[in-house]
Amino acid sequence: MFVSYCDLDDYYLVKELTHIITMAGVETRVRINQLEKGGLKLIKNNERDIREKSTFYNPNEMEQAYHFTFDNDNDIASHSNTETDEGKLKIIAGQSSGIMTSNALTLDDNVNYVEVRFNGNDDCDLCTFEVSFDNGHNYQTITPGTKGESGTMIQITNPGKNIRLRINMLSSAANAYPQIESAVVLFK
Repeated sequence: MFVSYCDLDDYYLVKELTHIITMAGVETRVRINQLEKGGLKLIKNNERDIREKSTFYNPNEMEQAYHFTFDNDNDIASHSNTETDEGKLKIIAGQSSGIMTSNALTLDDNVNYVEVRFNGNDDCDLCTFEVSFDNGHNYQTITPGTKGESGTMIQITNPGKNIRLRINMLSSAANAYPQIESAVVLFK
């Protein structure tokens, strides 16, 4: 039996598979279509490429990160008047405040220093960010960085191995619709 080398290196979908069996032997014909990458996959691939090729502004010399995107609730332990909708963390309609608490990320070693950054709209001026490294028993408020700037680095008063992020969202007449697209807890 002979199988030809086709040098195909991507994802393909078999559209048609035909076996022709005759006295002379067996012939198999395969018709394939290259899979198109969905929009979200393309964006994530582009984001990864940019991240790998760009220099990360890290003045506090943080060593690790816990990233949050709000495409779903996978990293969220609880919502209180908040929701994830269209890739953003938002306050539920009709409410003026809400709290999102993340799942715990367990580390091998204690964390002593932390910084938070987020990407949100201009209505997030009243939002506050808190971090816990003892699985949510004690939280510390931290001033986050935004729009590419680093946040304030703080020393953890209760060092631990279980990170949680709590985002307190608040709206007002001047900040009516706070929405957060992503957040990251940087630590060392």
